[in-house]
Amino acid sequence: MISDEEFCGSGELKRQMGEAVEKGTIAHAILLCAERGTGRNYFARLFARDYLRDNADLVLRRRHPDCLELRGEGASGEISVDALRATVFEMSKSAVTSDGRRIVIIEDSANLNRSSATALLKTLEQPNDGVVFFMTADAPDDVFETIRSRCVVHFIMPPSIDECARFISAKRSGTETELVEKFSALFRGRIGPVLRALDEQDFRDSVSRGERLITGYMNDDRLEMLSALDSAGDRKDVSDTLFAAVFFLAEKSGGQYRTKAVKVIEKMKANVKSTPLKLFSTMLAGQLAETRRAI
Repeated sequence: MISDEEFCGSGELKRQMGEAVEKGTIAHAILLCAERGTGRNYFARLFARDYLRDNADLVLRRRHPDCLELRGEGASGEISVDALRATVFEMSKSAVTSDGRRIVIIEDSANLNRSSATALLKTLEQPNDGVVFFMTADAPDDVFETIRSRCVVHFIMPPSIDECARFISAKRSGTETELVEKFSALFRGRIGPVLRALDEQDFRDSVSRGERLITGYMNDDRLEMLSALDSAGDRKDVSDTLFAAVFFLAEKSGGQYRTKAVKVIEKMKANVKSTPLKLFSTMLAGQLAETRRAI
C-alpha cells in the first residue's frame, strides 16, 4: 500500500487502491484525475509498483519490463497512434513477472488524439488477463467519452498548505523552512510545483515573471506586463510563467479582476505552442489590459 511518507494526502484513495490490489479486484482500466502538480503520474507509478510486486523497485526507476509508460511527444504533445500501437504490441508479449501482471501508464491521456484513442478503445474492449491501463488527466471531460466510459475514475485533491509544507520539510531537512512555507502557500499545497520552485532555477525565474506579470496587471501597467513576458527565454518559460501567474492572482483582492484575468490566461495558454512569442506577449498583455478597462 502507498504510504503517507511516499505520497502526501489522499488517504482514502490509497487505502481503496491498496485493498483492491490485495483482493485482486483492480479494474482493467483506471482514470486518475487531478490538477497539474498534485503528483498524479507519480501516484500511478506507486500504484504500478504495488500491483506488480515482483522487483517492484524497478518501477520507480522506470526500468521494470512489465510497466510500460506512454506520454506525448514533440511540440504538440500528442500521443500518436503509432506510439500507442507500439505500446499495445509490447503489452501483448509474455510478462516477466511470475503472476503475469502488466501495467500500462498513459500520462496526461487528454493528449490522445482521435486515432490513438480509437486504437486504445479496441484494446480496452478486449483486455488481456492481468493487464491494467492506468491513465491520468486533469479532469474526466478532458478524455474521450468512449475511453472514459470504460474506466473506473478516481480523483486526487491537493493536500492542505500545512500538510504540504510538513511533507516537504520531512523530505528536505536541509531546505530553508521559510522557502518551503512560501511556495507551499503560493501553490496551495500542490507538491509538484513547490518542489520545482525549490529545485529548479528556471522555474523559480518563471515564478518571478508570473509575479511581475500580475503586478503589472493589477497596476494596469501594460509595459510591465510586456516586460515580464518578453523576459521569458522560450515557450516552456512562458507556459510556466502563466501557470505561476494564476496562483499570484488568487492572492489578490478584487474578484471581478481575478476572474476575467484567469479566463484570459487560460484561454491564451492554448496558443503558446503555435504563436510567435513576441506576438503572443503583445496579445496577452493587450487582452489583460482590456479586462481592466471593461470593468
